[in-house]
Amino acid sequence: MEENIKKAIKSLALFVFALILSLNLTSNAFAFVLVYGDGSADKPYRISTCSQLDSWINGGPGTTLNYINFLITNNLDCTGHTFNNTTILLHSTIDGGNHRIINLKFGGTSGLIYALDNSTIKNLWLATGDNDGMGSNVSGTFANQMINSSLENVRSSLKLTCDNYCGGLVGRAQDSTITNSVYDGILIAGHSSGGLVGSDIFYKTSNLNIKKSAFLGNMTAQQNSGGILGVLAENVSIEDSYVDGFLSLGPFSGGLIGGYNDVITISKSYTKFTGNLDIYSGGLIGGYNSNVIVSHSYSASPSIDYLVGSIEGDSNTNVLYSDVHYIDSVGYCKSNSNSVVAGCSSAGLYIPDSLILSMGFDLTDTWKKEIGKDPILKLTDFNDPTGIPNSGDMNDDSVKDTFQGNVEVLKNSSGYWTAIETKDTNTCNLGEANILDITGIPTYSGYDFTSDFVGFNVYCIDSNQSFTTNIYLDRNFDTSKAKLLSYNPTSKTFTLVNNASFTHKIIGSQIFTVLSYTLTDGGPYDRDGISNGKIVDPVVLVTPKGANTVISKKYIPDGWSYANAGVVSVVNASSQSNTQNDNPINNQPKNQQTDKKVESNDNTSYITVLSIVAVIVLGILINKFRAKK
Repeated sequence: MEENIKKAIKSLALFVFALILSLNLTSNAFAFVLVYGDGSADKPYRISTCSQLDSWINGGPGTTLNYINFLITNNLDCTGHTFNNTTILLHSTIDGGNHRIINLKFGGTSGLIYALDNSTIKNLWLATGDNDGMGSNVSGTFANQMINSSLENVRSSLKLTCDNYCGGLVGRAQDSTITNSVYDGILIAGHSSGGLVGSDIFYKTSNLNIKKSAFLGNMTAQQNSGGILGVLAENVSIEDSYVDGFLSLGPFSGGLIGGYNDVITISKSYTKFTGNLDIYSGGLIGGYNSNVIVSHSYSASPSIDYLVGSIEGDSNTNVLYSDVHYIDSVGYCKSNSNSVVAGCSSAGLYIPDSLILSMGFDLTDTWKKEIGKDPILKLTDFNDPTGIPNSGDMNDDSVKDTFQGNVEVLKNSSGYWTAIETKDTNTCNLGEANILDITGIPTYSGYDFTSDFVGFNVYCIDSNQSFTTNIYLDRNFDTSKAKLLSYNPTSKTFTLVNNASFTHKIIGSQIFTVLSYTLTDGGPYDRDGISNGKIVDPVVLVTPKGANTVISKKYIPDGWSYANAGVVSVVNASSQSNTQNDNPINNQPKNQQTDKKVESNDNTSYITVLSIVAVIVLGILINKFRAKK
C-alpha cells in the first residue's frame, strides 16, 4: 500500500510539473499576435498592422529573435504604439516590402531595433514619428548597432536627438554593409556623430561598406562629426554616395567623414551642403584621419575661410588623392594650408558636367543627372502611386488603401485603376497583386476581356477560409451580360465564377463597377488547389464580343444621380438570384477590428484550475502518507 501511495504521489507530481510547464509555455508562445507564415525565408511572418509589428519586435520571450523573417505587406500607422525596444535580431530579416511606417514613437534609447546581429533590414521607410529627446550615446533610428548585418534600401526621415556617437540610420556598425539607403531627417547630436553612421570609443565602427547612399537631411553636431560617417572608424569604404543637405558641425568635422578615422576609401562621391563647418574641417574629410584614399570625387560646397579646407581638414596623415576636385571660392584643398596637393585641384566656380562624366559616375544604373545639375542616386520612391481614385481610398472605407493589408491597388498602362479587397486585414492579407500579360492566354469563346486580367494571392492565418472578395473598377461597365472568369494557368482553361455579383457604386465623384464573389481556400477558384491558408486567384471580367461596355463617362457629370447613372446589379448567368448590393463590403467596421492573438484565456484558465486542484490533491496524499508513517 505504501509503495502504491509513493507511485501515486510521484505520478501526480509529474502531472503537476507538466501542467505548470504547459502553462508557462502557453503564456510565452501565446504572447504574439498571430500572423500568416512560419518565419522562414520562404514563408515569412506577414505583418499588416502595427499591433502585429509591436507584438513581435517589442514583446518577444526575452530580447532576441533568432532565425525569424518578417515581411511588412502594406504601409503601417503606429499611432498609439510606443517602441521601448531592447530587441536583438539574430540571423533574422525585416523586409518592409517598399512600404513606410508613420507615427512611430520611441520610448527607449534606441530606434526600431536595439541591435542587428547577422541580420538585415531592407525595403523600409521610417517616415514620420516622435524620436525627439531620446538621449543616449550610440543611437540610430533603425538600430543602435549592427554586427555582420546589412541595411538595404532603407530610408529614415525621423528626427533624432541624442548625445554622442550617433548616426541617422545606426549608431555604430561592424563587419556590415549599408546600400541604397538615405537619412533625410533632423539629427541633433553631440560630438563624433554621422549623418548615416556614428561610432563608439569602445566599440568602433569597422569593416563597413557604404554604397549608393545619401544624407539629405539637417544635421547639427559638435566636433569630429561627418555628413556620412562620424569618428573612430576603421577600414571603411564609401562609394557612389553623397551629402546634399544642411550641416552645422564643430571643429575637425567633414562633409563626408568626421575625425580620427583610419583606413578609409572614398570613391565617386561628393558633397553639396549648405550651412557651415567650424575650423580645421573639410568639405569631404575632417581632421586627424589617417590612411585615406579619395578618388573620382568632388566637393561643390563652398569653404568658409582659410581654416576650412575645400576637401580636407587639419592634421591628417597619409591622405592620397586621385581626380578629386573642389569649387574655388576662398579656400584650398587642405585646411590651414595653401600648398598644392597632388590629385586635388580646383574646378573653378562650379563643377562642369564634362568633369563629372570624366570621373566615371555610372549614369546608367546608379546615378541620374540633368544638364547643369549634380547627379543624384536612383533610389526607391516609397511614396504611394499618384492618382489613386477617391483620394487613395478606392474601397470607400475611410482608410487609405495602401495602409490596409487586405486591399491592393493596381494601375494599368492606360491610367485606369483596379482595387482588390479581401477579408479583414487581421486574419487575411493580399500579396503579389498584378495585372497579367494576356499574351498566350486563350480567348473565351464569344466574349472579350473587359477588365484588366488581375492575379493575386490571399494569405490567411487559418486554412479552409471562405470569404467575399470585391474588385473595384474605376469605370462604369455594362455588366448586364457580363461574366466573371477564374483562370487556371496550368491547364489554360477558364472556370465561370458562380454567383458573382456586379454592382455599381458612386465613390467620391465617380461611378465604380464592383465585382463580388466568394473565395474559398482549396475551393474551385483557388488555383493551388490546396486548403493551406494561401489562395491563388487570377480573374477577369468578360462581356459579349462587340458590346458597348462603358455606359457612362468615367466621371459623373453635374446633375447626375445614382439612378440615372445607369446603375444595375446582375449576377453570373448560372445564378438564379438578381439582388441589388449597394455596399458589397462584408468586412467588420475598422473600429471593431481586433488583431487575432495566439492566446486563449479559456485554455489558460482551465490549465490554471487543473494545476491548483492537482496541487491540493498532491498535498492531501502527502499528508496521508506522513500520517501512516
